[in-house]
Amino acid sequence: MRTTSQLIHHLHTHIATLTDLVNKRISLNRMHAHTAIASAPTPVNLTAMDLLGQIGDLCLLLCRAAGMHPPTGLPAGELLALLDDDAVTLRLDARDDADDIRRVLESAASHVTWICEPDERTRYVGVCAACGYGIWVDEHTDLDHGTYRCDMCGAHGNLSTVVNAHRLRLMVSGVTGGAAELARLLRTCGYRTNANTIRSWAHRHRIEAAGTTEDGRPVYALADVLRLLGGWS
Repeated sequence: MRTTSQLIHHLHTHIATLTDLVNKRISLNRMHAHTAIASAPTPVNLTAMDLLGQIGDLCLLLCRAAGMHPPTGLPAGELLALLDDDAVTLRLDARDDADDIRRVLESAASHVTWICEPDERTRYVGVCAACGYGIWVDEHTDLDHGTYRCDMCGAHGNLSTVVNAHRLRLMVSGVTGGAAELARLLRTCGYRTNANTIRSWAHRHRIEAAGTTEDGRPVYALADVLRLLGGWS
């Protein structure tokens, strides 16, 4: 396992990329190269947005654990700038729960790496029912019958509960996007649909375009696609 200092520095180094992904200032192509984009595409990167919020909450806890009291509302990048200091990490390492701190930091660092260097073998499926921290699983995990242990609070639960809550959130999110964008988002909560399926539904008028992008590509409402996939009413 990496040291506390190395893990915090890893998060600090990648937080700008994560923030840009949330704000849609960059996209990541299949070769993991960063590409600047002129206008915000849809859908919003909900996975990156959730992770950024979770890292912010974690950093605030760590600042307090190190004896600092930063003002409320400070963004994750500024909190990490405070934490990325040898004197601070020494105070964290001196705590009785230092091993738990490193474990949670390792989890967060791994998730940031997955976001910035996408790996199809891992997916984000929602948040812990007890504390709201993100739950990530291997691609082969049985979402209907599997269980999870939260990296943050240690709570155990059924993955089906997490996945269903995530699906409901997507259903009411108001997200629209192109067929490929929606297919990627839907894979995060267990749906195996692909862009061609969504396009074929549009061609057969099972769903209707909700609008178009600046370059004329059709976009569809995620809720409409979910209704066809999961029988949502």
